[in-house]
Formats: sequence, C-alpha cells, structure tokens
Amino acid sequence: KYSVLNNGELRSLRFIKKQDSTGLRILYSSNIREAQSHKASRWFFKIDGHECTVPSKIDIRIHQQVRNNLHMPAVLLGTCTATSQGPIKAGAHTITVHISSTDGSSGWHSTSFLE
Repeated sequence: KYSVLNNGELRSLRFIKKQDSTGLRILYSSNIREAQSHKASRWFFKIDGHECTVPSKIDIRIHQQVRNNLHMPAVLLGTCTATSQGPIKAGAHTITVHISSTDGSSGWHSTSFLE
C-alpha cells in the first residue's frame, strides 16, 4: 500500500526481537503530502498495534493552509525502547489530525521503505 487516506498502515514488517534490553530503531523514507487547504496529516509508527511512546512519540506532521499538491521528501526515524523480545510487527501509518477529512498520502511515484 502506498497511499492511504485515513488511519492507514502504509508499510509494515515482521521480525523476531531477540532481547528485552535492546531498543528498536525504525526508519520510514518516502515522499509525503497534504493536498487540502486548512487540513493536517500525521505520519507515525506503531509497534504491535500501539504507538511507541518510550522514550517519546515518533511522528511527522504537515499542516496545510492553502490547497497545494506538493510532494515533499521525508524521513521518519526514531528508537522505541518499550518493546519486549519475541515476534514484533512494526508499521508506518498516516492519520488525520484534528480534522474530519484530509488527503494525506505517501509514496507517489517513488520508492518507500521501512527498515
């Protein structure tokens, strides 16, 4: 999936974390946009279905005042230390911020990756 309009998972990966005492470094690289006027979109990570909060949230926000279809390169990078050993699903997501309708998207005619 490259473009999701609301509460959507853009990319995800599954792996086995071997130790409790380590953090999880996660990176998402793509282009992002919010095309509607007076709208906002947010991109963030979820680990096993929950947003990472330790040591802090990892996110990017775009607030748009005028209609503009500008696709901007972006890198979302952070470390989550509140993860246990065992199977893990990590994913990049996008969501509307304080607005009922939005047009945020990622990966338009580009390579997006999650590592």
